[in-house]
Amino acid sequence: MTSVVDLKDSITNHLESGETGALFVVLSNGKLVQIFFMDGHIISAKYQGTAGKPALDALRDYEPRKCKFHFGLTTRSENVTPLTDEVLDLFRQDTRETAEEMDMVKQELVYNALVTCIGPFANVLFDDEIRKASSIDELINNLSMSLDDPEDRDKFTTTLNSLLDKAANP
Repeated sequence: MTSVVDLKDSITNHLESGETGALFVVLSNGKLVQIFFMDGHIISAKYQGTAGKPALDALRDYEPRKCKFHFGLTTRSENVTPLTDEVLDLFRQDTRETAEEMDMVKQELVYNALVTCIGPFANVLFDDEIRKASSIDELINNLSMSLDDPEDRDKFTTTLNSLLDKAANP
């Protein structure tokens, strides 16, 4: 059984050693948190359809039962995660969700809407446009304008609005 202190030490060790991989943490509710590291930096955290800080909040809300590091595993997308000190502070204090972290959830919804419209090519287009965008609204606009077919554009907008509505009103 992993304690909160063991988990904190594990995260600290992977950060300090400059490792790339994923730390899988099984919580007391039986669910899995995935924390992805790239060269000793946390680049992504995922938990039950959430990403970024909301995913890390599960580490505070539930007791860790087991954790295992899988070397070399990577993730398709990086999300905004708190600074390393903030990640470690999650074990000690409450923090509030920021607009940037909310945008990470929206980014995932935007990606899902794009996949629904254009299939596997969505990954290439999304990765290209996310590097250029300075905000979630700019990303949505750029992706929409990248779709040549007006039907694809309409489907993207409709699908995205539906996903955003569902996320806002679960």
